[in-house]
Amino acid sequence: MPGVCSAVGASAVLAQTPGSHFYAGVTIGESSVDGRARTESTVTLSPTPPTSVSLNGLPFDDDDTAWSAFVGYAATPYIGVELGYWNHGRFETPFVTAQPINIEAQELYFGATLRYPFLNRFAVTAGAGISRA
Repeated sequence: MPGVCSAVGASAVLAQTPGSHFYAGVTIGESSVDGRARTESTVTLSPTPPTSVSLNGLPFDDDDTAWSAFVGYAATPYIGVELGYWNHGRFETPFVTAQPINIEAQELYFGATLRYPFLNRFAVTAGAGISRA
């Protein structure tokens, strides 16, 4: 069964002084996971008896609050670079033990941004880059 991850949110630039090319901001929204874990990791359940369980194939269908913080530099009014951190939240699966299995998703990213300003106060933005989760 293929897994689906999605995120929906709103972003706000917190600081950009006039004449400065640097900016910072935050994003808050919701992350959603619907699918099965695809990992060879094992989890040790405790207390006694100690048991190791594979996460591979466990169903996950959960939502959580996601947030990010970022800083950027606008080299021109249209092109820039950005560095940021995403916390996608914690997702859990029901399991046959008393405690559910949790997976937390976080990432660092670096990328290029494109910006198209309009109406003197708004802009459409897009970005592409690399991340490490």
